[in-house]
Amino acid sequence: MKLCIDRCACRRVSFQSLLALVGDCAGDVDCVMLLTGAGLQCGRCRPWLARALREHLPTLEVELDGRADAAELLQHFQPDEPERG
Repeated sequence: MKLCIDRCACRRVSFQSLLALVGDCAGDVDCVMLLTGAGLQCGRCRPWLARALREHLPTLEVELDGRADAAELLQHFQPDEPERG
């Protein structure tokens, strides 16, 4: 089973909107995180957020089969609320 991760769920900000800031931060992922707070609350999205910003990808597919944290990831990244503006 695959899960599409496309945002920081805690801050409700999409990777797509964060990609617009990469240029302003000279490609520095930490700079984008500090400016937006994305990836800094629970940290679950941080590895995927960093990869999405480095590779300029708005969505990443994560294979859940065999992951001990699959249920938590599914619950955490369920689309539920609109993006904060």
